[in-house]
Amino acid sequence: MNSVSVIIPAFNEEEPIAGVVREVSATKIPADIIVVDNGSTDQTANRAREAGARVVKAPRGYGRACAAGADAVSVDLALITSADYDALGEAVDAGTSLWLGVLPAVDAEVTLAAARGRVERLWSALGFDPGRLAAAVVPTPACGLAGASPAYARRAMSLVRDVGRALLDLTD
Repeated sequence: MNSVSVIIPAFNEEEPIAGVVREVSATKIPADIIVVDNGSTDQTANRAREAGARVVKAPRGYGRACAAGADAVSVDLALITSADYDALGEAVDAGTSLWLGVLPAVDAEVTLAAARGRVERLWSALGFDPGRLAAAVVPTPACGLAGASPAYARRAMSLVRDVGRALLDLTD
């Protein structure tokens, strides 16, 4: 399953936006196409929506448009290496919510302590105060659970809920 999102800042792009969205969609790469309407006074938002994009609004300014499109990022914890730390840290510092895939998407033996420990080790490696963890990280399965057994899917959802609750304990 692909988890790539494409963010397209747009200001008064009524004519080309639908074609751009269709061309990006045709690549079959992004799971989500987000057009950030940057204060357009024309039909940019409607044309983007009609072409299949998710549309969000932002005040004028390119940086604001990019930030509005990326208010959260989803990452598979098993794929993160130390080479990713700077980019993840900068995203969190900028207020981006980290939806962290802490459990495999298919049947596996995972304990609450192991899942919580992986999150805490990453957070420590990023150099953040543990008290900020629960506000910045949403524990999730690493990917959709379509390939998992129903029993594992229920267990995985319970575990991510419990990891989230455990992270709240760090704020005390």
